[in-house]
Amino acid sequence: MSNQNLLSFFLILSSVASCEIQAQVLPVDGVSLERNREGVVTGLTYYGQGTEPATGLTKHRESLHHVKSAILEQHRITPQELGLIVDLPSLERLVLGTHPVGITISQPAISQVAKCRSLKWLEAHLDNCEIDDWTFLSAVTSLESLSLTGCVSLSNVDLVAISSLPRLRHLVISGKLEGKDFDWLGELGQLEELDIECDGVSQAILRDLGKLTHLRKLRMVGVKFTNQQLRRLVESAMALESLEVHFDKSCEIDSFRMLPKLKSLVVVSRYINEHDLAFVNQLPALESICVRCSLRNYNAGRELCGHPSLKTVLVTNLEGTKVLSFLDCQKKITGRRLNRAN
Repeated sequence: MSNQNLLSFFLILSSVASCEIQAQVLPVDGVSLERNREGVVTGLTYYGQGTEPATGLTKHRESLHHVKSAILEQHRITPQELGLIVDLPSLERLVLGTHPVGITISQPAISQVAKCRSLKWLEAHLDNCEIDDWTFLSAVTSLESLSLTGCVSLSNVDLVAISSLPRLRHLVISGKLEGKDFDWLGELGQLEELDIECDGVSQAILRDLGKLTHLRKLRMVGVKFTNQQLRRLVESAMALESLEVHFDKSCEIDSFRMLPKLKSLVVVSRYINEHDLAFVNQLPALESICVRCSLRNYNAGRELCGHPSLKTVLVTNLEGTKVLSFLDCQKKITGRRLNRAN
């Protein structure tokens, strides 16, 4: 096939793909519908204003029986609108607001989520702080993934309700944790991913991490690890594949060598030096490492590229300015300094 014919072939494929995508999304009355190849509506995105009755949802309700995914992106969600959504019999995924644009919702509106017994994925990014009771989540026992970010405040009672979810495998909390008792964390024995970004969280939250024997991904921002806590964590979480930790004092990061399955590592500490990074060579599965510190030895990053499986190395200062970056080290395509801070 000549180059000209090959180009024409790809242009035709591109046109067909474009037509297919356009056919899958049909905006009507503030509702964007996604259809599968058979023409069945399986997803929707709602752009209603939140001040008028949900006419778009009501009008097309008969065609929404097979919807599995719903995204609500308007500014304020009314109880009527969310009520129509959670009543969908096949709904498995519900997204209320998408980062960085959150949504505003009242307590009566969001409490209706408790009626959706088929829901597996709930993501809420809130602009307002009107929600003071999340205990309704305990009724959604089908939940496998929960993400609460933005203007979120959780009490001890709320956290206990979350810990009662028997199928929860992914948990993301970014907001304010008012609770001081973190015994609830150990109840989530089936948890595989934990992401907590909250300022001022007590180190008591670290005590029960060792009970999460299925944990594969851990990210904790706002919680400063001590060396003793780090050693206790790695001794009990041997299955970790992704880890982000922050230190407020000097850290013995060679403890990470006890994590044989670790693929991605992010460490934030002003005390790391080039000698501390020697442990990397003892992590056989590591593919990516990001270090935020006061490191100024650029050769330290270059030496990491000798690791057999490491593909990405990123070193920044504590303000986040890139100091050194090596990408695709394994193929040695960029075994050179890409960006050096002045």
